[in-house]
Amino acid sequence: MGIGGKVDFSVAKNAATGIRDIIKLSKGIEGIKALPEEFAHFVVDAVGEIPLKERLLNTLNNEEVLKNILGENYDKYNSLYNNNTELLAEEALGKLVA
Repeated sequence: MGIGGKVDFSVAKNAATGIRDIIKLSKGIEGIKALPEEFAHFVVDAVGEIPLKERLLNTLNNEEVLKNILGENYDKYNSLYNNNTELLAEEALGKLVA
């Protein structure tokens, strides 16, 4: 998908499966709270490798920025992602989009 808005319908089945999995995750109060962020991660992944996304991830790939965005959960995510700032940047981007 680019500036022209060309859509590739061959990925519709995968998209539907991803959305179904997100909805499954949303059962219960905690899941419902997580739904917007999980959907945001799905959308961010669905746009593929576009320059804007890459620029955003590069900007977020900074410990100080990540700490500001992830806040009190920074240490939890840092441990979960084994200090991988690229994965932390993806987590932060999902939170920003949500």
